[in-house]
Amino acid sequence: MKFQLQLAGIVFGPFAALLSSLAVALLAGITVGTTGIIGILINFLAKASFAILIAAIVKRRKTNINFIMAFIIGTIAMVCTMVLANIALTPLYTGVPTSVVIGMLLPAIIPINAIMGVINSVIVFAIYKGIEKYIKVDNYDTN
Repeated sequence: MKFQLQLAGIVFGPFAALLSSLAVALLAGITVGTTGIIGILINFLAKASFAILIAAIVKRRKTNINFIMAFIIGTIAMVCTMVLANIALTPLYTGVPTSVVIGMLLPAIIPINAIMGVINSVIVFAIYKGIEKYIKVDNYDTN
């Protein structure tokens, strides 16, 4: 995962997380991807489900407990999204039967995504805590 997605969402909000997720998935798919549009879609779903939820939860209150809750919920959402995405989309671009993908859920898909979510959560939290004093938040009324 790209840490800037979560950081963009934490600093600028859920819409920034959405746009960042889309941009990164498209760029990765175009430059290094080998799975075409389906791979781009799966990549986007993984990144967006994680980053947008984190951004939405910590949007108003950036407390340690909110971060922990956000990272847990984001990781669970990403795992669930990847389970559904892999079941629905992996057979389309690999030609592997859905039953094979379902058989890969417990030994591979769920643990890999859960570990990825935990690692990303720890790194993003550490980076954010290191830079938060430099982030200026403007709370002004635009009306």
